[in-house]
Amino acid sequence: MKQLSLGLDIGGTNTVIGLFNESDELISKSAMRTEHQQGISDYVKRLNQEIWSLLEQQKPYTLAGIGAGVPGHLHAETGTVLRAPNLGWYDVKLGSLLEEHWRVPVAIDNDVRMYAWGEYAAGAARGCQNFICVTLGTGLAAGVVMNGGLIRGAHGYAGEIGHDPVEGNDLPCKCGKTGCLETMASATGIARLAEAAMKRGQRSILQDQAAAISAKDVCIAAEQGDALALEVFENIGSVLGRKLATMTYLLDPELIVVGGGAANAGEMLLAPIRRTLHSLYPKAHQPDVVQGQLGDSAGLYGAALSLASVRGEGNQA
Repeated sequence: MKQLSLGLDIGGTNTVIGLFNESDELISKSAMRTEHQQGISDYVKRLNQEIWSLLEQQKPYTLAGIGAGVPGHLHAETGTVLRAPNLGWYDVKLGSLLEEHWRVPVAIDNDVRMYAWGEYAAGAARGCQNFICVTLGTGLAAGVVMNGGLIRGAHGYAGEIGHDPVEGNDLPCKCGKTGCLETMASATGIARLAEAAMKRGQRSILQDQAAAISAKDVCIAAEQGDALALEVFENIGSVLGRKLATMTYLLDPELIVVGGGAANAGEMLLAPIRRTLHSLYPKAHQPDVVQGQLGDSAGLYGAALSLASVRGEGNQA
């Protein structure tokens, strides 16, 4: 009988569901609209139906447990989502709701930590006991693994470097402050900086584009040798490299993994991060800076593989 683990990557727009076998391989994947506006009861009902549909294709099976990554502030020990503004969830006992329905262990954590755990368990940081994973998507945050364990901090805010201010940056942040790192070092920030440069009169092939500029557009322009786009990645990499140098002095990681959609820029982003970090941290054991290997499935891997300790228990069908 197949023993399966289930991973959830819950986002503001979509929820992705992945099934993993005993060899920690992703064997099936589906997605549904999160539609959190309908309330948590409606969401969990639809989620359970989607999970059943996925599991029905795998009979007979044993479900070992469910792991979920949520974009917000959580209490991992109780599986409670304390605050997830993008979902409109406050004090939602998601872990209990899933446990009551499926009668299996459930692990809930911040989505970036689950992403980091995925890269640790099955991706670019496999074999590393101490590393930092920074993700650049709509915002920016870091997941930290030290001595083989996730670091959450006293109140669950460890790794929230996206709201660390950058000197000389006066861009407004959705958190209400100005100058936060993620206003620059994020997919949103990449597009914003390119648009600002063009408004200052810098020439770019992006000016020929009628639609709103995205980080992907800036990346394509940079690949074509566009000076403005290349300068955007150089600036962002330099700023992020300085912040990561501080984290490196504090944590002494073996490796730094860069993930999220903006990481698809590859060496255009990684090279200035690496160069700045190594210039500010001239030690014998400098951490390398690499791109994540699991792409947008990293959160699924992290969520499912965080359940390794509960394998052997489960609900049969």
